[in-house]
Amino acid sequence: MNRTSSFIPILNIFLFSFFTSFTLFGQAENSVKDTIPVITFDQPFFDLGQLDSGVVATFDMGFKNTGSGALLIEVVTACKCTEIQWPREPIMPGDSGVIQVSFDTRGQPLGKIKKTIDIIANTDPIVIEAEMRCELVERGD
Repeated sequence: MNRTSSFIPILNIFLFSFFTSFTLFGQAENSVKDTIPVITFDQPFFDLGQLDSGVVATFDMGFKNTGSGALLIEVVTACKCTEIQWPREPIMPGDSGVIQVSFDTRGQPLGKIKKTIDIIANTDPIVIEAEMRCELVERGD
């Protein structure tokens, strides 16, 4: 047997392994993507309307897991003028949840205000942004 004929079976094994690994890794990657949760909010943004300066406004951000994997929210954060409560348990596909936000208007400037609320979860992308809007007016005592 010459060197070329002994090389061909090795080359065939190498090529088979090479292409099989791409197929398997591609399937694994697709199966991971197929189980990604998706946060879909009830509203594109949360409008609190006009608020008197100095009040604490509390509102609920309703959402649904429209993905195919369990949603795990690690943390929800915004500015220091907010206090936020979120579900700590997994939200299964098709289930809904609520993020409760308390917005303290003390020290905020009068006029239109937009605040971004960041939800860090096992989603893609990992950070989902929600927006809260209001118009802060002079308190009418």
